[in-house]
Amino acid sequence: MARARHELTVRLARDGDALHAVYHRPTYGPVAERRAPWTLGADVLRVASAAGLDALGALLDRGHAAELVEHLTEGDLSRVGDLLFDALLGDREDWEPVLRGVFELGPAGRPNPIYGPVRLRVCADDGLLGGLPWRLTTWRGQLLCDHGWTFEATALPEPSRHVDLPTPAKVLVLAPACAGAEDLETEAHLAALREALLRVSPHYTSAAFLRVEQTRDGLLRGLRGMHPHVLYYYGHADVRGEQACLLLGGPDDRPDPLRMGDLRRILAANPPLVACLNGCKTAASGWHAAGHQLGTDVPLVLANRTTAWSAHAGTAAIQWLARTLGEGEDPVVALCRLPANACTRGFQWATMVAHTHYRSWSAGRDPTAVRPPVVGLRLDRDQQRALLFKHVSDLVQSRARRVEAAVAFAAPGNHVERFYAQLIDYLEIVATHLAHVKRVVVRFPEDRDDLERRLEDELRVQLDVQPHETLEQALRFHAPRPDPGGAAPLLWLDWGTFGGDFQPSLTPEQLTAWVGFCADTLTRHCPAEVRVVSFLAMEVDARHHGRLTRAMDALREQFFREAFRCSLIPALPDLKLIDLMEFLGDPTNTTCPAAIAGEVARLMFEEARGHYAETIALVEEAEETTWTRLLGRLRSLHQPTPPPADGDEPF
Repeated sequence: MARARHELTVRLARDGDALHAVYHRPTYGPVAERRAPWTLGADVLRVASAAGLDALGALLDRGHAAELVEHLTEGDLSRVGDLLFDALLGDREDWEPVLRGVFELGPAGRPNPIYGPVRLRVCADDGLLGGLPWRLTTWRGQLLCDHGWTFEATALPEPSRHVDLPTPAKVLVLAPACAGAEDLETEAHLAALREALLRVSPHYTSAAFLRVEQTRDGLLRGLRGMHPHVLYYYGHADVRGEQACLLLGGPDDRPDPLRMGDLRRILAANPPLVACLNGCKTAASGWHAAGHQLGTDVPLVLANRTTAWSAHAGTAAIQWLARTLGEGEDPVVALCRLPANACTRGFQWATMVAHTHYRSWSAGRDPTAVRPPVVGLRLDRDQQRALLFKHVSDLVQSRARRVEAAVAFAAPGNHVERFYAQLIDYLEIVATHLAHVKRVVVRFPEDRDDLERRLEDELRVQLDVQPHETLEQALRFHAPRPDPGGAAPLLWLDWGTFGGDFQPSLTPEQLTAWVGFCADTLTRHCPAEVRVVSFLAMEVDARHHGRLTRAMDALREQFFREAFRCSLIPALPDLKLIDLMEFLGDPTNTTCPAAIAGEVARLMFEEARGHYAETIALVEEAEETTWTRLLGRLRSLHQPTPPPADGDEPF
């Protein structure tokens, strides 16, 4: 269960040569204050003649790529994060009593900043302070965002507004295609955006819910025609005359600058609930920045504090929109959910600033949205799934057989640890009339001496067998209830995965002991009306596949019983191109658009060379971002190659 976020507002102001901080808690009002030299961090960061917080502001204002990379990546990023922490919370004697109250620990509590999640609002009387990338804040080298903290700028220490975002929300996109915008690949971005929103709701095929405009007149028409809940801008922006401007499409394909103050007046009659302005420096220029200009009327304004790189900014914005509109997540929480390896991948994720004017947020999910199964659940393994279906059918229809011990195996890189999910998913699709399946995870003994006895002891512990109970009674209790439709109760005992980075590999002697336990103990105690599949998976180097196959053949003969069968599921193979094409061609498997499925399959096959784990990683990437984005990336890496000609000789 997710822990509740506590709330804290830090009111920051520059007072001469000092930084003044006042700490507010909801319903309590101001609870503490502190002063620190404005020059704090002067030894941490210098840019030209500026130092400390001034240097960080100058760095963002200049927006030079080389400088940003130099100061905001790797170790330097951590030092900047520590500087931001010092500006917000100071030393232990400053922050400990404040956080003790935030976490409601009482006078004896000794919390540290990563004790729990905090919603931290920065209420700044200074344009510089309100626009700093507070999400980079670290304590002792740990990003607070990693521990559930969120950061937002606000004009009010204690906002009271509640926002209820409708489902589905109406989205107006402003994406100019004027001269100079070619580098943004706007059409590809819009295709990826449409794909992501269609996952959220099928309503986004309608112009009533998703509309794209390019010009000032188009913006006015869109505002009047649809009264959008979300305004999303994707294009170039600039600071002109010390004021941030959006560069809309104008006459003769020339940019038409729209200042933030003018945008505020345009939105005043029907302000959206969200404005995401995805362009360079839309959060720059102090009081003329997007958050300050729009924040009074628009509950949430997202804008970039410095130069934005289109490849990252576009993908990040689409992911954020999908989480906010599709998952009903608070948009600030969605913004602060960190990508993998954020510290080492750079700083771009943290330079979008959230300016909020609300206390609480709610949104729902569209129940008509199509949600595919777990990534890769139905990719390939047809032969193995079909064989297991046959075995399960035989098991539940047999009068005599009670137990099947099944072993799956594969070479490293084939995600053999996920195979059980594919098997159960397949059974739930094709065998619901035959079997009602319940999976129980059983821990394999760490001490493998006298293994058959330890396996029984471990199973009794996992099934919570009471002193007055028999193992037969426990198996009956944990099995699915009898199905009025005639499906047999099937208890699936999953002993886990062995080899590689999983549990230690099984020796031939240990595998024999496990099969013997299944054949003797499990079969003897299995209730007559219940069927049991005892399953384990093994990651085995390809050079040992023959040995394992021969060993299992011998065990099948050794433990041949009327009530028991032992089976080895054939090794999980590498993928073929046709496997991938068929997988992506079925809309119930992924959200890949049908129009690009064939090309994506070919490029994925070329990139992953049929390796299962690498292919799954590409599928996961596409489902996390969009398939359109993955297609663009793979196109840049691979030139299309025609299939080899086999000649025209008769077969």
